[in-house]
Amino acid sequence: MQHALHTATRAFRDGAGEETIFAALFHDIADRIAPINHSRVGAEILRPYIGEETHWVLAHHSIFQGYYYWHHVGKGPQRAREVSRP
Repeated sequence: MQHALHTATRAFRDGAGEETIFAALFHDIADRIAPINHSRVGAEILRPYIGEETHWVLAHHSIFQGYYYWHHVGKGPQRAREVSRP
């Protein structure tokens, strides 16, 4: 819960819109039911309440956060997020 509140507070303080703040608050909603694929599952749960761009960000947020820790735990390549570049 604290992580969700911190994330939403940071978005709010950064001047983000309501949808982004909402998404920040609930971005890990599926963490307990789908720990390996929580990003995509959570994005689908929230899909009726968010736009396509926010949905994409939520569905892929674990790849982007993985940059900071995957290489420490042997989960995947640090630069896995590079596949999302246009």
